[in-house]
Amino acid sequence: MKGIEDPIAKKQIKKLLNLDWGHYNLYLVGGLIQGWETKDIDIVVTGPIINHDKFVYLIKEASKIDF
Repeated sequence: MKGIEDPIAKKQIKKLLNLDWGHYNLYLVGGLIQGWETKDIDIVVTGPIINHDKFVYLIKEASKIDF
């Protein structure tokens, strides 16, 4: 992938956003937003962890998203 307009990046971001993040905010960071060639999508998740199990579930599901 190279940049946020890359078709693969768009597909992966869509999958990521389809998870039920509820009150959490997701931010793209890293090489993808810089337009660098990369093999992953770096995100920062902000917001209070109200339900630890759900948060862990979301992170695990996000990490399963592949190309």
